Amino acid sequence: MEAVGVESKGSHGDAADPVSKKDHRTSWGCAFILVNNCFQSAAYFGLSTNLVNYLKVQLHSGSKAAANSVTNWQGTSGIAPLAADSFLRRYWTITLFLLVSVAGYGVVTASAWAALESAVFYAGLYLVGLGGALQPVMASFGADQFDVESDDDEERGRQSSFFNWFYLSLTRIAQVVVAAARKCDVETPTDAALLHERDGDDGMSAILGSRRLAHTNQFRFLDKAAVETAGDKARPASPWRLCTVTQVEELKCLLRLLPVWACGIIFAAAYTQVSTTFILQGDTLDPRIGSFRVPAAVLTVFDTPSVMLWVPLYDRAIVPLARRLTSHHRGFTQLTRMGVGFVILTVAMLTAGMLEVTRRRVLARNGTYSGMDGAAYVPLSIFWQVPRYVVLGAAEVGRWSSSTTKRQTPCGASARGSPVRLSRWATTRARRSCPSW
Repeated sequence: MEAVGVESKGSHGDAADPVSKKDHRTSWGCAFILVNNCFQSAAYFGLSTNLVNYLKVQLHSGSKAAANSVTNWQGTSGIAPLAADSFLRRYWTITLFLLVSVAGYGVVTASAWAALESAVFYAGLYLVGLGGALQPVMASFGADQFDVESDDDEERGRQSSFFNWFYLSLTRIAQVVVAAARKCDVETPTDAALLHERDGDDGMSAILGSRRLAHTNQFRFLDKAAVETAGDKARPASPWRLCTVTQVEELKCLLRLLPVWACGIIFAAAYTQVSTTFILQGDTLDPRIGSFRVPAAVLTVFDTPSVMLWVPLYDRAIVPLARRLTSHHRGFTQLTRMGVGFVILTVAMLTAGMLEVTRRRVLARNGTYSGMDGAAYVPLSIFWQVPRYVVLGAAEVGRWSSSTTKRQTPCGASARGSPVRLSRWATTRARRSCPSW
């Protein structure tokens, strides 16, 4: 099997011929990546949104245990890319982990069809999670199909839609931290020009494919990693002893983004309830429309049209109005937009909480009734859950897109690849701390 494109020079630090933008394989390669990602996403979210019900009904897990199992499994897809991004190129990561993912879906399907032991089901489930290593690589591999070294703005614009700025490279971070720790007793020169950086006027750093970044005065203790000592000059260069100013500045950029990232954990932890708590709540509500029964997981589709509605509304109506009021070229600053997203998220969670209070009151007053499937339902329509999904769509427009731009702006493109996900872990810890959940 032949790769449909060539990885860019910034990929994994090895030289490669730049991709010709005239090569017709570019369009076919990107089409394959997009279609593959579409099917991968459909399979993953189809499994994840119904998983909590399957664990509860078919495997007889309790509500709390089922929700914890789902969040633990979802977090697995964020672990595998750490190894994949460090030891494999993007093409081979996609090829190998796509096969792992397909095998996982096959085992999960076979375990349900043949009524096999739950251990077989969990083995297939975590194979699917392990196969999640290809997801963050997919977008970067698609971006590599374009010629980023040209001065063609159109080519750069086409490539920008593929970039995934949610991920960062842990190796480069570790090198700066280790080098700075080794030189904790070394005095940092006041003149930044004395710090180590690649010679040359081409604007590129010593790390292949990474553009040079200017020195800043924040987090000056990290500058020790770029101090070239007599020992560094006497021995072969090692990135674990001597780093460039650009490498240090990339870490500084990420440190500046930590507040944004930390807020993202809160948002993602709340958003995780869509595939766990919201589904469990919906299972207790009246699912009938005449003689038709609506599964609780189906209501999550209302999130997508909400996003499709709010994006053009924001871009065509809200932004022009905000520009006149704030004189900002984007209408709102990215931090303001993120803050609005958090406010809207709070409204969505309050809406969910109000429905839960109402559900408990109706349950206490009227009890439950038995459906045709033998399950007990509260006499309250499941469609009361729709407003929260509509509000969540608006929160996504504000939160995710603005945080992506915020993360993109200060850091170079080299700081991407391996995800750091704590939202699933945080949600699990919260559930274990609150037995009443």
